[in-house]
Amino acid sequence: VYIQKCREAITAVRQIDPQARFAAHGATAIQGRKDDIWQLWHQTVLKELGSEIDYLVYYHGVAISRHEGILDTIRNDIQAITGSDRIKFYISEQARWFEKQDKNKWFWTHALCGCLSTAHWISHILQRSDVALMNYHCLSIGLESGPWNMVCRDTNAQVLFTTGIADLYKLLTREMTGKVIQRELQGEDTVANLTLSLTAAREGNRLKLLLVNSATNQMREMAFTFEPAQRYQIELEWVLTAPDLNSKNTATNKPIKVIVRNLSQDLDKYLAPPKCGGAAGGEDMKKP
Repeated sequence: VYIQKCREAITAVRQIDPQARFAAHGATAIQGRKDDIWQLWHQTVLKELGSEIDYLVYYHGVAISRHEGILDTIRNDIQAITGSDRIKFYISEQARWFEKQDKNKWFWTHALCGCLSTAHWISHILQRSDVALMNYHCLSIGLESGPWNMVCRDTNAQVLFTTGIADLYKLLTREMTGKVIQRELQGEDTVANLTLSLTAAREGNRLKLLLVNSATNQMREMAFTFEPAQRYQIELEWVLTAPDLNSKNTATNKPIKVIVRNLSQDLDKYLAPPKCGGAAGGEDMKKP
């Protein structure tokens, strides 16, 4: 039925816009599956609709490490079934889900801990050339769509306010521009028990880093090398942080802040403060 409905929609839309692009769903909520049956869905979609679609829809909601193997498996199936890597991922929803059964902890999704978890995921996904589009879930007011909030309503004061997730996305949209470049990150807690992540982008002669350190108290000293050998100078630093990982914005208090500093130092080593991300990764580097 799904394949049939997709074909009907594609035919109808292309009568109006022949250049329209389409995304078809893969299986959702597959991170908990212990078998390979989930693969049959996207494999069938690719076999039946591979020539008609441009994107395969995927959903993210849990730890990064669990998704890595799933994305790789689907990517390999795309290549094997269609004969090319033309079809890219469209991640239709991404947000961190905490303590589903305990609503008292739902605020973690947009507290500082949720902001840093989201920043880790964005840093990770920017390294994948097979991902073309991604949405955050969601612009939610109240809890109608769960706890994922960029905008919240204070029901007592009847006013709207933005969460740290909104601050994170505003920062990344403004500062993390340019072309993502290949990077290799080594060290403690950079894969399992992820607390440190890094992505780099170049725009003209400027290098920008998305750097996230979600450790509670541990500063991380990072050493940089470049191939071919180059020297970069740190000029500006944006740090999104808060007093505590559980800190959250409210209508009357915004503990999650973006701190901007002017710097002038060579990028050979950098000390990443704890409980920061997004803007800590929004560092603006200029080639001397």
